[in-house]
Amino acid sequence: MPCSSDPLDITRDGIPIPLSNLFDSGRLTQILWDHKKISFDAYLKARFSGGKLDFSHVDDKMVSSEIQPDEQSRFTDAFGKFEKLDWSQIHVDKGLDYKEYHGAIGPRYRHKKTYKFRVSEKFRCHGYREGDSFVVIGFETDHKSSDRG
Repeated sequence: MPCSSDPLDITRDGIPIPLSNLFDSGRLTQILWDHKKISFDAYLKARFSGGKLDFSHVDDKMVSSEIQPDEQSRFTDAFGKFEKLDWSQIHVDKGLDYKEYHGAIGPRYRHKKTYKFRVSEKFRCHGYREGDSFVVIGFETDHKSSDRG
């Protein structure tokens, strides 16, 4: 089995050059995010694609642009937790507080049963379940909608 060190240390003309080793899926996304080369939206779509969370249908009216850089880790931590749990665990996890949302998100979703889960005391993530995926509609950063539904 090949060695997977990161960074790879190579030398060119006697000068050491660290080279990122993209030895697992998601590594490039993480490097780009760490170096602030991609947006938070792009990071979420790439980081969580193919898992339980689907960020491909985020509503422009509920976008993550309102999420401040110092708040982003709360979202990624909650999404990471969501990904690791199975659905039966998600339904009973007190921290996520996953439950049906009874408020109106928009006419586009009126025929969908929508849900929300807690990202932090203040923040919520809204979406709907489609098969084994939670399709993220958007984020709530002020808790005003959740107070109504």
